[in-house]
This record gives sequence, structure tokens and C-alpha cells, in this order.
Amino acid sequence: MDTHLKRILAVTAAILALYLLLISTIAPPAKAPDVGDPGTAQEADGGAWLIREDGGEVAVFRGSEPVLHTDTRVADLPKADRVRLTQGITVYSDKELKRILEDLCS
Repeated sequence: MDTHLKRILAVTAAILALYLLLISTIAPPAKAPDVGDPGTAQEADGGAWLIREDGGEVAVFRGSEPVLHTDTRVADLPKADRVRLTQGITVYSDKELKRILEDLCS
């Protein structure tokens, strides 16, 4: 390969590397998904949702913040479900969250 072609390839590679570095530096960080709707909830950074009682109703928490309140009264649920909600049900995926909420709230 002649020297001129090697120089063009080296400059092109340097420009591409600089472009990728600038894009990764300038690009805004990825926004966490909105977990208000369990159908769109996503696991983020190993985080989990906690389903538990709040104000007498079934609610979903992310950390200490409630992200979803249902109209399902805990007192109307079978005893086994009430016990599970007292302890809190930890959920790691949107599919699991949706399934458990459907079971509790239907």
C-alpha cells in the first residue's frame, strides 16, 4: 500500500475516532423509563419495584416513592395476599409486575 493511501486511511480513522468520542461526550444520558404504567415498566440498573399496601390499597413503589396506586383495597384480598403485601412483593421485570398486579387487582 502506498504512503498516500495509508495517510488517507489514518486521517479518516482519526476523524472517525474523534467524532465518536465527541458524540459519546455530548450526548445526553439515557432517561430512565416512566414506570407509572406497569405495561411500560422496565428494569433499570438492577432496580426493582415493590408492591405493597399504601393507604389501604395495593400500590407499586420504586425505592421509597409510589409510582402507581390501584383501586384494589387490601382488606378485600385473600389472607395470603394480604400477608404478602404486608411483607412487600419485590418485582424485577415489567412482565412479572404486570402479572402480579393482574392477579391481585382482578
